[in-house]
Amino acid sequence: MKNTTDILKEKATALSQLLMAKPKDMDAINALFEEIGVSTSLTGKSTNKARRNRVGKSDSIGIWKKKTVNGQTVYQRDIEKYAAWHSWANVNQLPEKTYKKRILLLGESVARGYFYAPKYSVAKELEGVLQASNEFNGVEVIDLSKNSLLIDELQELTQSCVQLKPDQIVVFAGNNWVHKLYDEITTDDYKQIEEIYAKEGYQGVKVYTENKLEKIVQHYLKTLVKTSKIYNIPLVIIIPGFNLLDWKSDDVEKILTRLQRNQIQEWIAAKNAADIALANQNDEEFNASAERMVALDPSNPTGFEYLAESYIKQQQFAAARECLDESKDTILFGRGISPKPRCFRIIRDVLIQTATQHNIAYIDLHKLFADTYSDEVAGKELYLDYCHLSEKGIKLAMKHTAKTVIETLTDKEISIENIPDSAVKPTNATAAVAHFCAAIHNAHFSQPKHILAYHCQKAVALYPEIKEIMLQYIDFTSRKASTILCGAFEKVIVGGHMEQYEGGMSLIHPTRKKLIDIELLDTIVDALKSIGHNYTDELQKIRIAEHGITEKPLDILQSFYKLKGYNSYNSTTFRNYVQLRNDTTEFTIVTTGTDNLEVNIVYRIPAYLKDGALKIYINSKAQQLPNLAFSSTWEKAVVEIPKEYLQKGVNKIMIECPVAYDSKQFLETANIQTAMDSFFPVLGEIHAFTIRTQS
Repeated sequence: MKNTTDILKEKATALSQLLMAKPKDMDAINALFEEIGVSTSLTGKSTNKARRNRVGKSDSIGIWKKKTVNGQTVYQRDIEKYAAWHSWANVNQLPEKTYKKRILLLGESVARGYFYAPKYSVAKELEGVLQASNEFNGVEVIDLSKNSLLIDELQELTQSCVQLKPDQIVVFAGNNWVHKLYDEITTDDYKQIEEIYAKEGYQGVKVYTENKLEKIVQHYLKTLVKTSKIYNIPLVIIIPGFNLLDWKSDDVEKILTRLQRNQIQEWIAAKNAADIALANQNDEEFNASAERMVALDPSNPTGFEYLAESYIKQQQFAAARECLDESKDTILFGRGISPKPRCFRIIRDVLIQTATQHNIAYIDLHKLFADTYSDEVAGKELYLDYCHLSEKGIKLAMKHTAKTVIETLTDKEISIENIPDSAVKPTNATAAVAHFCAAIHNAHFSQPKHILAYHCQKAVALYPEIKEIMLQYIDFTSRKASTILCGAFEKVIVGGHMEQYEGGMSLIHPTRKKLIDIELLDTIVDALKSIGHNYTDELQKIRIAEHGITEKPLDILQSFYKLKGYNSYNSTTFRNYVQLRNDTTEFTIVTTGTDNLEVNIVYRIPAYLKDGALKIYINSKAQQLPNLAFSSTWEKAVVEIPKEYLQKGVNKIMIECPVAYDSKQFLETANIQTAMDSFFPVLGEIHAFTIRTQS
């Protein structure tokens, strides 16, 4: 609950920004002076009450509140929603409708132009194309997109935005709608899912969850269609695409699933065979093993990603897209607590069906990009991460959107070749920051090193001056201290260099999840070499100084050493130990490579894995330590790592879990958590894991 001082600070901050702006918005400034003059009589309680009373009222559109200025009805940013300003367009006032054709753009972060906004955006690009077309005697695009917009917020925005008297509404959304499904899943749902799984397997479970998601989508679309008809406002729907080629599932999304009839061992064997076949360039065996993985477990994305790789080698691009689309949708099974946004196939299908039924124009980016790049699977050229578009992707999408807007408003057909290019484009500095932010975002969600390298190299090539920001990032990321306590982080924020990444606030790690960012920092160093700056030795020194193993035991269960990204298993239960759910889990350590190391580990293995042991490897399967024998109760073990197994700098410790269990033991669905744990079994647990140099 905010107190009077907090409210005044927020208003004073907003007022200072308005006073420094050029030109100055005197109406907004005067209004804020008036509000500050009466704020001392407010309490946190009345402020919160006022906020609740405004929800759903017609005097607000997003963060903008209705006001009368010089006899005109306008919408100005509401100071009491200041905390949300950064998520919306950086526009203080939405003016009254004029002679210009007014297009409203509603949507999520993909519609904001995430990584580029506010300096370059989807709305600016669309407006630029429409203005260049000369089809209208004046046209404007009002940006009503919001980062992380949820479907309930979109429904409210759809109803309130008509007050701006638009000539057309463009809705570019669908990536965040699954969150409502996750919120509504109950224990009863999991009991039904268990029954369906026993009869129909994971395909039946997928159909069940898709049906629930379909109802959520249809509920919103009823509001959209009804609003359009009541106010006679034509609609255009943009269906988001997904980076099928270059966004890979992380370890959490690939957690092993409980399979019927003990088929998990078969799945592991098929995966191992696929890995061997890939290394030996045996394409036929690789394809067969991937097909077997998909057949055994359609809930795990790994098989689909392997099979897509096989199809791409055979230049069967349509089949590859189909596999990668299936892989994308496997997060419906809910392994991870932080899955990245995406438009599921069921959402795409419902949007197309509804649009066709009600004669609503739509652009399906999945199909558009596939048709445009028919001889390949589009990836990083069009996307900066999973769904957010690159400049090239934005321009392609908005060119086709402009065509559709023109056709629906003028009632005439126009060829895409006759749609002009926009003169709007980001500066090299803006584009460079976008690519660097994309590299960070990709790294924090466990994407491959070559993708990080692509974005870092792009950033440096576009704007070599980004070197200073990169060096500051290397510094504060390599430290053990929380990011917000690091001087280098303060320099980035004060300098305003990362405005495109939530003002730099997205650089702050979640609680207890600071990463050491090994691959990202290495790719930054490699990119800087291309402009004559070699920071390799400096990075090595910082890592050893901050994270190097000494005679003092180092806790390897800290986030620096156990996490590759921010996603984690979907658990609501706090545990003071680590649960392993993959067949192999990696930990990272930093050493000088000159000392033998002593490992102290307290572990246990679930009783249903009574024939298993934990295997430990250093850097490769060729360097194995003694096994940790089966124990269903907490057991302490001491293991030595010979210095011959180690290298100076970064080393990997791999723990391989047993997987031979009886699937009949997993039937408990007393609550959502036990149901989740039933579908994604624990394969090992570690209570303590420390390493020190041997004396």
